[in-house]
Amino acid sequence: MLIILINIIVLIIEICIILYIIRFYVNLKEIWKIGILNLSVLFVYIVIYVLYIFAYLIYNKNLYYLISINVIILLILLYRSINLNVEINAAFIKGDNTFRYFHQKDKRWKRIKYGNSTIGNAGCGVAVLSMIHSVPDQNITPGQSAVWICENFQINIGTNTDVMISYLNNIGLENTYLPRNINLLAELKNNAVMCVLVRNKLAKINKLLGYAENHFILLYDIIGDKCRVADPENYSKSLKLRKLRILLKDVNRLPSNITYPYISVRF
Repeated sequence: MLIILINIIVLIIEICIILYIIRFYVNLKEIWKIGILNLSVLFVYIVIYVLYIFAYLIYNKNLYYLISINVIILLILLYRSINLNVEINAAFIKGDNTFRYFHQKDKRWKRIKYGNSTIGNAGCGVAVLSMIHSVPDQNITPGQSAVWICENFQINIGTNTDVMISYLNNIGLENTYLPRNINLLAELKNNAVMCVLVRNKLAKINKLLGYAENHFILLYDIIGDKCRVADPENYSKSLKLRKLRILLKDVNRLPSNITYPYISVRF
């Protein structure tokens, strides 16, 4: 029975990991959006694992070939979960302005080259700029924004704040660098939004993999001790209120030489 219990726990943990990864792309209430093939692979994985558990329980046999098959299916499933080809069409409203939401790993532009990387791996800043740009131009895409940036700047990995400012100036939007100790609530009044640079929780691993170490998100509202952000790497997180203190903690984890992590943008 101990082996059965361990297998059930492992199955639950692995499914939770897969669903956690999928949440970066879609709300689990809309899990069907990940495609019939991905759902089928997930279903087959669960069925084979359950068959193995029943075989052991009823016949007291370890059907190692079933586990071997399932390990292969699990690896395929994890790979497909991390590299989902999802198209996300969403929007959010701040005051009188409607912003398009852009996920940097959207299949329409995630493989577009951006400096020494791609929009999918290091294009959070591009996605945030495109969200802002979508107010005056609803047809803009991160792919188009990346082309303009790469034509005018030497890009390595990711987008620095100077590039962000130049892009915003080019499309005629008023913007200001702001320090860490700024009053965010006061700044967000009068139809303003805020580009916020935070430290990626996996910064060291990202550096080894060639991904950006820091991450841009778009802060557009504060309600009490909570806030609303549009995170270009996590669609589900962009649908709900998150604790403001967690956002500030992520900002404070930035290297000490980054003293101006906010860019206020007014319309």
